[in-house]
Amino acid sequence: MALAAPYQINRSERVGEDFAALTAGAHNLTEQSGKPATCVRRILCIAATTFSVLQNHAGVSGHSAAELPAGTVIDADVRNITFTGGPVMVFW
Repeated sequence: MALAAPYQINRSERVGEDFAALTAGAHNLTEQSGKPATCVRRILCIAATTFSVLQNHAGVSGHSAAELPAGTVIDADVRNITFTGGPVMVFW
């Protein structure tokens, strides 16, 4: 039996129902004012970015902190991020 995700996953067939540019810091992506109350579907690193927290819909962060170059795209259901560098664009 599969467990329900603790946060809603965006089930749209499109990426880009909404978007935001975020500056370095800690962000709960399911609680952005005026944005969908779901995980984001895509993150675009506009400049070199280092994530110390990159959590999937279940709160699991399975990466090591390493600098990602500008132009890196992360396609995943992501609910929390903490980063330095940036900025990043996030898409629901």
